[in-house]
Amino acid sequence: MRKRRFGKASVDVTFKPIDRQTLDAHRVFKDEHDWYPTVRELGVALGLHSYSPAKYRLDRLVSLGLLHRDPGNARSIRLTEEGLLVAVGDQFGVTIIPQEEA
Repeated sequence: MRKRRFGKASVDVTFKPIDRQTLDAHRVFKDEHDWYPTVRELGVALGLHSYSPAKYRLDRLVSLGLLHRDPGNARSIRLTEEGLLVAVGDQFGVTIIPQEEA
């Protein structure tokens, strides 16, 4: 289990199947459109009907260090190096799971 500290609270950021689904949707969107998706576009790609669940999924991936977002820029949701490895690992028959913190 991977935990990150935010102030005095500790938040569970264990990698889950919905995280892989979100990474895959991000990668497919980028490949098809040649630009990064907005939160709403990613939500539509995932079959979500509102902004909140899409934002929740993205925030989880940011806390895992798999995505990076620039505040105030709608199309700034991009994969980190670790996120790219996790997202494309299946294409090469390799399953990569984010490393847990020591």
